[in-house]
Amino acid sequence: MEEEWSNPPRWPQRILKRLCSDRHFEILQGDLFELYEHRLQTKGKRKAKLHFIKDTFDMLRPFALKKQRKQKLNHTDMFKNHIKIGWRNITRYKGHSTINILGLAFGLACCIVIFRYVKDELSYDKFHDKADRIHRIIYSTNDDRTPSNANGSFGPAPAMANDFPEVEAYTRLYMVGRGQKIVMKHNQNNFYEDKFFFADSSFFDVFTFPMLQGNPKTALKTPNSIVITQSTAKRYFGDTNPMGELLEADVESNGQKKQYTVTGIVKDTPSNSHFKFDVLASFSSLDPRLSNAWGGFWQVFSYVVLNSEAKAADLDSDLEKYTEKYMGVDQDWYQLSLQPILDIHLASNLKAEISANSSYTKIIIFSAVGVLIFLIACINFLTLSTARSSRRAKEVGVRKTFGAHRNQLFGQFMSEALLNGLIATIFALIISHLAFPFINNLTDKDLALVMSNGIVEVIVMAILAVALVTLMAGLYPALFLSAFKPITALRSVASNQGSIGGIRKVLVTFQFTISIALIIGSIVVNRQMDFVRVQSLTESGDQVIVLPMNQDVRKNLRAYEANLSQIPAIRSFSGTSKVPTRGSSSDCFTFGEDKSGCAFYYLADFDYPKTMDYQLLAGRLFDENIGSDSLFAFVINEAALEEFELGTAEEAIGKPFARSKYETGRVIGVVENFHVHSLHRAFSPSYMLVTPKDYYQYLVLRVDNENVSNTLNQIGEAWTNFSPEAPFDYFFLDEAFEQLHLEDIRTGKVV
Repeated sequence: MEEEWSNPPRWPQRILKRLCSDRHFEILQGDLFELYEHRLQTKGKRKAKLHFIKDTFDMLRPFALKKQRKQKLNHTDMFKNHIKIGWRNITRYKGHSTINILGLAFGLACCIVIFRYVKDELSYDKFHDKADRIHRIIYSTNDDRTPSNANGSFGPAPAMANDFPEVEAYTRLYMVGRGQKIVMKHNQNNFYEDKFFFADSSFFDVFTFPMLQGNPKTALKTPNSIVITQSTAKRYFGDTNPMGELLEADVESNGQKKQYTVTGIVKDTPSNSHFKFDVLASFSSLDPRLSNAWGGFWQVFSYVVLNSEAKAADLDSDLEKYTEKYMGVDQDWYQLSLQPILDIHLASNLKAEISANSSYTKIIIFSAVGVLIFLIACINFLTLSTARSSRRAKEVGVRKTFGAHRNQLFGQFMSEALLNGLIATIFALIISHLAFPFINNLTDKDLALVMSNGIVEVIVMAILAVALVTLMAGLYPALFLSAFKPITALRSVASNQGSIGGIRKVLVTFQFTISIALIIGSIVVNRQMDFVRVQSLTESGDQVIVLPMNQDVRKNLRAYEANLSQIPAIRSFSGTSKVPTRGSSSDCFTFGEDKSGCAFYYLADFDYPKTMDYQLLAGRLFDENIGSDSLFAFVINEAALEEFELGTAEEAIGKPFARSKYETGRVIGVVENFHVHSLHRAFSPSYMLVTPKDYYQYLVLRVDNENVSNTLNQIGEAWTNFSPEAPFDYFFLDEAFEQLHLEDIRTGKVV
């Protein structure tokens, strides 16, 4: 009977036990067993079991069920407890915690700096109210109409405003020279200005540069009026109000100063503008004949504002034959197109850009570097956290033994990751704040932790950083540690130790791969910058110093050169109309039956090729003892051989060569190619021609590379004797090449 009594189905009993309270379960189970025994004797085993199942479910009355009391957990207290435990772990394992937190902090600091840098790069020219409608007129001499030049002529902008109703407004910037410094004078003080432009009176209708004093509608309307920036006003006038004051400027560097009246003060040009100015003079101050001139490539940069309904693409198609209207038929060599101002900084690499531009490629590189550094920091945190799994195993085992659920342990480990992320983010904000002055020095930007958007952006950025770190660096360790089984955990043997070890090896390998790739990339960039410097030095390693000439020095050039010849460190010197990196003059001409081409030209003295240390391939260089060398004798480079189809260097010697509007001369020498513009461009066809000193704009000196500062002092003393009013000014040719690659160099330094 005992055996029969014990045979009721078990699964209904388990359901009853799960759903009923403990007090009612024993009573109900006893009643069910009595009924089962009675039916077993009267109705048989099969029916007794069926009735037992039915009776069990009949017993599930509300009064007998467990009270489903909602456990009110104090989540705040639990979170505080998790944070307290996390803090104890940080202070207990100081070395481990320091590595973890500082790794995250430096990684986040790098990401913050890169975020600010990338955001600034993407913000160029967006501060203008009409930025989405401003376009720059760009020019081309290519057969396929692909843009070649950012600069052009004076006439197209006003003509387009007159001929196309889509053009709402226009303005032009005329830069005197190419980086040439203008001598300006106030009272007895002389200054050099290298950001001096002439601008149309409509300048402030196109661009948004806040004016502090003066009327933007009329400030540039009258001849000989100028607008200066806030810092320029401070430099010239101190605390005195500059409005209405007079400034003298030798714009043409010919010794003839003109007086200009200050009619406006504007805020300093933002760092995220594709052009920067210190002085704007009224366009009406220039020769009126220039205003509508077409053709050629002056240092003129033209901008138009399209109305809100106009499309630049439609206007571009109308410009295909536009030059014929003003330049005549068959003048399609000179073509126009429009370029959005928002594309200039990151998508423009034309000749004669006002300043060096960046590129979207660099933005992608920096963004990728930021992501990779963040991944390295998170992987570092993750691997170090899982490496401590044996230490945390016993803790997990004890907690689970005393009833802790996995979700509670998961919450604890995520809270610890949150605490680490919070501390790391605070340190990252401090590190990035301290780093920005150094970064600004490298990039010539004005970045800061707190920018124009205020502290709210920083708070949002910090919250996102903490959240990302918590999820990326804390999620997997929390899942891994909370999954330990109590028995294996108490034995200090993690059940997943083998798998986590393999994962950790993969992550560490990935981490080292990223680090090595970044280091290699930095080395490559650094070597490329060294290449830029080497290319701009002479073969002998001497330095090339360039002095911009003014009328006083030009008039007394031979006497000044006699003084320079007494300085032992000077190897050679020569006057020239242009130097590489400081703009170029090009000429196109035809000679012979079918020889034609275009080339940059340098009107120079006899020693110019020698001073620039150009390596001779065939023929000879200029010789002042040979009278014919001053009468259309040409020294050309290798690129000119191909351009003018002159054969090999040896074959070119003695062949006829010409410069437009002049008699035909002959080639006397061929030198190796040399860079005229950025190293991003191919070698350009170039030639040199001896001319009188009236054409010279620069004096080039090749000096010994040792004790250059002493040599400069001697050159400066000689300068003062011949040009007492104009401050002594110079630049190194290698540094000028660096300026052309400024964005590349900045990128390398930041990386």
